Amino acid sequence: HQVIRQDTNAIAAPEDMQSIIDENQIDLVFGVQGIRSGPYIPHSTVPSILLLPGPELELVDQEAKWPIVCNAIEHATLVTTYHEAFMRKVQEMFPEHTNKISWVTKSTTVDPSNFSLRQELGLLDDAILLLHLCGIRPIKDCNYLVDALDTWKEQDPRIHCIMMGNFFDDEYGQKFIERLARSHAV
Repeated sequence: HQVIRQDTNAIAAPEDMQSIIDENQIDLVFGVQGIRSGPYIPHSTVPSILLLPGPELELVDQEAKWPIVCNAIEHATLVTTYHEAFMRKVQEMFPEHTNKISWVTKSTTVDPSNFSLRQELGLLDDAILLLHLCGIRPIKDCNYLVDALDTWKEQDPRIHCIMMGNFFDDEYGQKFIERLARSHAV
């Protein structure tokens, strides 16, 4: 199997989803966020999983966006969230789809290895190492975190942060990289 990441912004019309499925012999569509994937999931002729990471339920009062989320939930084969309480809320809102709404944990148990990120980075044993995994985009504005970490590092030089994630906005991403170049903590 292979994984193909398709930016929905690159699809001219939701109806074009079927040609992408056919051309790439796709067996499963995995959509992230109801508002972004919602227009496309109904046009899938293969099973689909819709991941609702959280903010979608805040759109309930937005007449233009809420029907998109509802349509995605209705047509998805499986709807999953990252937290049991959020799953229950989605099930309450969509009782007719309770049997296809589930949750998965964001963490996993792994076997220990001999690899040491601290050693790889040449950090002292007492270093405080933070790992921040995120989507780097304007709505989450990671600049605030970088500013806070830089301030914290001034108070405690043991602070180090590794930030990993995809850019969803090229212009914001470039400015963010420029900001990181001035950071002593990240």
